[in-house]
Amino acid sequence: EEESVTASEIKTVIDDYITVESAKFITGARPISEIDQFYEELKAMDVEEYIEIYVNAYSTYMDAVFN
Repeated sequence: EEESVTASEIKTVIDDYITVESAKFITGARPISEIDQFYEELKAMDVEEYIEIYVNAYSTYMDAVFN
């Protein structure tokens, strides 16, 4: 349950950020040359922790379904 709350909090922050920054890339307000910086910004927002939580949850689900 704690991981679910953490994932939800991270998702809220990164979803909003991705939406705003993607629009900037599409419209040219932010140059595509900054894409690596964008990825680093996402890492700073704990996107890797978010992915890890979901990978673990999916693995647990698959184990329960197929074992």
